[in-house]
This record gives sequence, structure tokens and C-alpha cells, in this order.
Amino acid sequence: MLTCGQRCSGHRQAEEVVGEPTRSCGHGPTVPSALVADAALIVDAPAVALAIFAHPDCPIVNCGGALAAWSRDGTAVHLLVVTKGERGGEDGEASDDDITEARARHLEASAGLLGLSSVEVLDFPDGEVVNNMELRRAIVARVRAHRPEAVLFHDPTAVIYGDRYVSHPDHRAVGWACLDAIGAPSSGPRYHRDLGEPHAISDAYLCGSLEPDAFVLIDAVVEAKAAALRHHAGEAADAQWITEAVRARAEDAGEAVGVANAEGFRRLRLG
Repeated sequence: MLTCGQRCSGHRQAEEVVGEPTRSCGHGPTVPSALVADAALIVDAPAVALAIFAHPDCPIVNCGGALAAWSRDGTAVHLLVVTKGERGGEDGEASDDDITEARARHLEASAGLLGLSSVEVLDFPDGEVVNNMELRRAIVARVRAHRPEAVLFHDPTAVIYGDRYVSHPDHRAVGWACLDAIGAPSSGPRYHRDLGEPHAISDAYLCGSLEPDAFVLIDAVVEAKAAALRHHAGEAADAQWITEAVRARAEDAGEAVGVANAEGFRRLRLG
């Protein structure tokens, strides 16, 4: 199951990050092996996209294919990571600084593979993120600075995935903060006047949704996503196994809209 609730290096950790290459993926919906009614294939890439996630590996797991595909189509793709991921992993003896430095290296390498235009990492404490005004203001400020047509973030309504995975509380907190920030607080001229010119977002893509209804074709970038995820899984991970898991999930999502490989999202049309 593709998850980013547990994060760091080692083969056991890779299993938790990527999971088994089956049709049940713990971090996202179990996509049926058939067409999804009313599903839309997103053909046009946005001019600017902003991805907002809790931990350094989350964007790779959730939407690395879409980000890479859009980047290749000319989208300016910006990434905002809320925490440094210092609580990830099973090495209780490692210092927070050591974990943070490793996570930063992994993120830099994976961002290069996906073709991201910018990456910013905030300093909210890993494992302690709450949906408060500080976090929402940080999101509004980046929305107004980057002025994206599309934003991508955790679906906070997706909590329990079958009997194998419960979403990380940071994922839910970031998802709710995004939902609370990207509407009127970002577009309204009387909100947050100190954070720049208001900006209205056209579409939001909720990741890891149990109700995906919009899909992005990722045929050309499946291998790039797998390579990016291998950076986060660690040196001890089984590279071939990770690649097969990424391919399997992309194929499952593709079947929902009759294409070879895709990523699925719950789409909110905001503008």
C-alpha cells in the first residue's frame, strides 16, 4: 500500500512507504478494475500548480506522476511542505538534525526528477501539525505569491482505508487547513491584507481520496515517479519492488478512465 505515514530508510520502512503492489493501496483509494462512472480525464495542464503536503515524501506518493507530467507540459509546479519530517523512521538514536538533513537531500533529489519549479519547507513540528491561523496564513501567503490555477493537497475526509491504514493526523490537519485557506481567505480582498494581492484558485485536487473522480495521465512519467520515491525509501529498499508497486497503482488508476497509467483525485471546481 502506498503510504507516507511512516517515513525514512530501510527495507521494512520501504514496505510501509510503498506497500504491496496490489489493487489495495493504503494511502489512496482502492481503484476498481473498471471504468469509474462520471470520471474525468484531465487533459489540459494548468499554467501554475501549487502542491501542499505535510511531509517531504507525501507529494511523491500522492501526486508525483501528475506533478511530473504537468511540469513536462510546461506547468510551473511549486511545492510547499509543512514539516521537515524529523519524526520519520525507526532509528530512535538518530538526531532530529540528522533526519532533517537526510529528508532535505531526498526531497531535493526527487524534486529534480519531477521537474519542480520551486520547493519550500516550513518548520511546523512533525507529528504536531494543527489547523490553526498560523498554518492557514502560511498557505494563503503562498497561494497569493505563486498564484496557481490548481492546488493539490491531502484529502482530509479520507481517514480509514480498509483495514490496513489510518491517515496520519498531520495529513488531515494540512488538508483541512488547505480547504479553509484556499477559498475566500485567499481570494477575498478584505482577508489578510498584509499577505499580498488576492488570488482565486480554479481547481483543487484532493489526494488520497476515497472518492476519486478526476484522473491525470502519467504514462510518460511513471518511471520518474518511481525513481523519485526510491530516494525517500532509503538505500536498503528493494528498488525493483518499489518500481513494481508504483506501476501497479498507476495501472489500477488508469483502468478507471480507460488509459494505461494515471493518478486519481477528488476534484473541486472553485472558479
